[in-house]
Parts: sequence; structure tokens; C-alpha cells
Amino acid sequence: ARRPRRPRRRSPAARRRVGGGRPPRCQRAMAAEAAEDAEEVAWEKLIVKLVALRGDPEVEALLAEKHQDLISCAVPLDMATGELPAGPDGTTMAEARENWFRRKLRGSQSTDPKERRKLCKMLAKALRKYAAKYEDAGEGALSACDALKEGGPQEGPWIC
Repeated sequence: ARRPRRPRRRSPAARRRVGGGRPPRCQRAMAAEAAEDAEEVAWEKLIVKLVALRGDPEVEALLAEKHQDLISCAVPLDMATGELPAGPDGTTMAEARENWFRRKLRGSQSTDPKERRKLCKMLAKALRKYAAKYEDAGEGALSACDALKEGGPQEGPWIC
């Protein structure tokens, strides 16, 4: 007589899942969609921070040295059309974005949303030190209201 076969041992993760198999296709698709959404949010935060810091000599030097593709992305919208102006070389923001990811994340990683998000967050973190000097008001610093009341060169650009 044959002995009954022992069931195959499953991993702890497989045992926790209902049914013990791979997650259903819809769960995998939802996870991939969530990763892409997180990448999009990280990208938007990075671009907003870059646009805010444009004009700072240190940030401009960083972009020129290590992130040339982002120079054409980090520009304010054209007020007449509401669109981003094309870069000096004619590239669109989408093309510049893809070129930046392809250059910084070599190989198959350039299409991975998690790696793209991590790259955006790393650059945003590096930009924090440049933004700190504008965010932290020191002793004797003028507020925007004070500068506007007094006028003169400290008034700076229009504040909307």
C-alpha cells in the first residue's frame, strides 16, 4: 500500500494569503497603479521645489552639472497658453523627464516606478539644504509684508 503524499510546504507569505497562491491579477495591477501614482506625486513635488528654487546660483550650478535634463522641466508655465514652454533644444517636458530617468537609472530600472520615485525623493532631499536658507527666517529678517511696505530693492518679485 502506498503512503499518502505529504502536502508541499508553503512559504509563510503564501500561507497568509487566501487561497495560498499568487495574488489575483487585479491586486497586482492595483499595486502597479499605486506605484505609478506615487511616482507621479514624487515627480510633481520635485518639479515644484525646482521651480521655486530656480534662480539660486547653487541650484543652477547643481542642475547644470548633474541634472541638465531637468533645466527644461523646472520652468514656470507660459501665462498666455497655460502650457510649459519647450526647452531650448526643442524637447518637451515628457521627453526631458524620460531622458533624465534613462540617464540616471540605467538599464531596466529606468522604467520601474519604485526606482523613479526613489530618485525623485533623493533629489528633493538634496534640494532641502538649498531651500533652508529661504525657509528659515533669521534674526532681523524682513517679512514679505515689511518689504512691500518699505519698497526698494528688497521688495523682490511680485507676490500673488
